Amino acid sequence: MKTLSLVCFVTVMVWGDLAAQAAPVVGDPVRITAAGRRFTARFLSWTSDSLTVVEGSGPQTLPRTAITELDRQVGTKSAVLQSLGVGALVGGLSGAALGAAFGGDCTGQFLCYDRGTMALVLGVTGGVVGLVGGAIRGALRHIPVWQSVPLGTGQASIRFVPVVSPAGFGLRGTLSFR
Repeated sequence: MKTLSLVCFVTVMVWGDLAAQAAPVVGDPVRITAAGRRFTARFLSWTSDSLTVVEGSGPQTLPRTAITELDRQVGTKSAVLQSLGVGALVGGLSGAALGAAFGGDCTGQFLCYDRGTMALVLGVTGGVVGLVGGAIRGALRHIPVWQSVPLGTGQASIRFVPVVSPAGFGLRGTLSFR
């Protein structure tokens, strides 16, 4: 039994909140697709036939039948990896283009390379500079993480929380209906 409790505890710790249907809470940022338009707003409330959000200056009520997709923001994540790749790619391509354009035309210069070598050297240098710049930019920027909210008639959620006691590990579950 303790092995099963340990497996459940580790599973919950790795995957966190196992929400079967994650209903938004008042004030949550939500991303809505309705009538071909996608926008972000703050969640206020919902009933069986409508959803009320605050977008811009005031509250707005949307019929639930018009909503094709509803996501709630569950947090943010760092954009370092994305920015690293973009920075390295842009820097590398820019450096290679400069090297190809200005390499090979040397008359009496100290370090003179042909176009291919100059494109390689400046491409690698530009890639490294872009990598560093991308890392800095990505560390300063965060992007939202969205979770889909089912649009069924009723909402239910299940949540498991690990419990540690002197007797061992346990798992507490909560089932909620709206």
